[in-house]
Amino acid sequence: MVLISTVILARLLVKSDFGVVSFALLIIGFLDTINSAGISSALIYYQDDENALYNSAFWLNLAVGGVMFAGTWLLAPLAGNYFDDRRVVSFTQALAFVFLLNSLEDIPKAILTKNLSFKVKFLPDTLHAIFKGVVSILFAMMGFGAWSLVIGHLAGAFSSLIMYWIIVPWRPKFRMTIQWIRTIFSYGIGIVATNLLSYILVNIDYLFVGYFLGAAALGVYTIAFRIPDLLIVQFCSLVGRVIFPVFVKFKDDPEALKAAFLKTMNYVSSITIPLGLGLMLVSKPFVLTVFTNKWSEAIPVMRAIALYALFLSLAYNATHAYKARGAILLMTSISTVRAAILIPALWWASSQIGSIEAIAWTHAVIAFIGCSINIIMAGRVMNTSLASIMRTLRSPLIAGAVMSVVVLGILYLTSSLFPWVQLITGIAAGALSYTAILVWIQKDIFMEIWLMFRTSISPQPKLNQ
Repeated sequence: MVLISTVILARLLVKSDFGVVSFALLIIGFLDTINSAGISSALIYYQDDENALYNSAFWLNLAVGGVMFAGTWLLAPLAGNYFDDRRVVSFTQALAFVFLLNSLEDIPKAILTKNLSFKVKFLPDTLHAIFKGVVSILFAMMGFGAWSLVIGHLAGAFSSLIMYWIIVPWRPKFRMTIQWIRTIFSYGIGIVATNLLSYILVNIDYLFVGYFLGAAALGVYTIAFRIPDLLIVQFCSLVGRVIFPVFVKFKDDPEALKAAFLKTMNYVSSITIPLGLGLMLVSKPFVLTVFTNKWSEAIPVMRAIALYALFLSLAYNATHAYKARGAILLMTSISTVRAAILIPALWWASSQIGSIEAIAWTHAVIAFIGCSINIIMAGRVMNTSLASIMRTLRSPLIAGAVMSVVVLGILYLTSSLFPWVQLITGIAAGALSYTAILVWIQKDIFMEIWLMFRTSISPQPKLNQ
């Protein structure tokens, strides 16, 4: 739904509309990592005395959300000064209401996640995407410009909030336990620190593009980033919401946790490697077909960001393994090292080269370095060798390499045809070649994924009581 709405909005709006709203969303997203205060992760991590924990967390979360809303509203003019665009002030103030909505939603969402109730959680998450997309498109068609994105964002957040409170029977009581407040903070503060560093690592490029190159360049960069983010990074994020509570259940069984870690890496890489390599290769016909020539500047940027997303995905579940083992300090240290490398590199690419393509490739190179560090350290935490991890990645990497050769050949042979013909034939050839090679060299993993997919979409039989 987000992909479809993004394509439609890209055709309705101009580049600067995406850029100026991205300014405001950067500020809101950064502060939202503080707003959560690691409370949701703490609710999932701790298994005892749940009623007292939930009540304490709810009121603490609401108080933090209120403070964040008021602070953002008052300090929004500073964001306008930084980006040198007064429209950012009103957009940021309007989006500040997200803090209050998220504070009311976080506990019911965490309860469903903790109980692995993802079939139930599907409804509010889907409504969020539908309302956000449909409302944004309707207001864009009515000529609201950048405001259509802001209104759609708020509509999506409000719709999911209502649905969470309808489907989750838990209701808060006005009780707060000091012991649980301290426990939540002691666990959550490390999560917040790591989330802040992660947010900086993922979004510092937006800050530099907006500051040095302006709203139009940021609009192009946002579109180029959006597709790899939706197909790869958000896929990993969704999988991570399942991985973390499952890993927590194995935290006292190192061997089971290690097996789950390696199996998850195998599954995820089998999907993200062809997505990342394929999107990098077909980025030109994809942009020209889906977004039109208006966004042709996004083509070289999308190539680099596709690789960036791929490198990020290979070690994505490592962070959840750290949290499950309580290795929060290690997770924070790795993020700090990566930030120390990435921030000056991106500043140099933005201020000295002044090219969004250079910024994107810098991001990709640093992501590769961070991926390598994360894989090595995750192996130590999981007490598994680097050779075992590489064996886990070997089959999808080989299949991805063969797929890349096939797609490059197809693109060369169809270079004189319409972009949409190149796109369709490239995707078809890539999917067939990757699947064939993966089945040949690792049939068991392919069959496991296929059986899980069939099971997940088949009606579940009712058990006799």
